[in-house]
Amino acid sequence: MSLSVRMGDAGWMFTGYRRRRYHARKEALMAAPVLCAVCEKTEEFCDCEKYCTICKGQYGIRLCTDGLYYCPDCREACEMRLANELTR
Repeated sequence: MSLSVRMGDAGWMFTGYRRRRYHARKEALMAAPVLCAVCEKTEEFCDCEKYCTICKGQYGIRLCTDGLYYCPDCREACEMRLANELTR
């Protein structure tokens, strides 16, 4: 956001903020592999107890792009991508 000002009778006058929009995909900004948010290891080497961050389920749990584990249903509902899909 940038500050928008204009010249008024008493000098400079604040007129508000202008929003700038940046269109970059979150995945495009990630150059390093996705790590577990708890142990900071990749999914292959993570020794944490794996359960869904949202529903606490333990079926089909996989590491996603935010570093947390999700079950297939919560992953679909939250539109999360698997961590290993970033390398494809």
